[in-house]
Amino acid sequence: MKIELDDKSIDKIARRIVELQKKSSGEIGPDELISTQEAARLLRVSPDRIRHLKHKFPHVKVGGKERGRLLFYKSGVAEYLKP
Repeated sequence: MKIELDDKSIDKIARRIVELQKKSSGEIGPDELISTQEAARLLRVSPDRIRHLKHKFPHVKVGGKERGRLLFYKSGVAEYLKP
């Protein structure tokens, strides 16, 4: 069976595939990265507490092993704010 798709449908499918891949890989644009202090403020806890619980939130470490910065994905932190 052969199915013909128009350009509009193909574009819509392609956008949806990219959206699903980003969501499953945790990939979010760089504007969605927030500092440890900002994540702590959002969750109303101390920055030390966020660092201790970092494994519970999607994050990246930028810089050196000892002196690097932890950056958290804002949408991942916001998930914990939902009722």
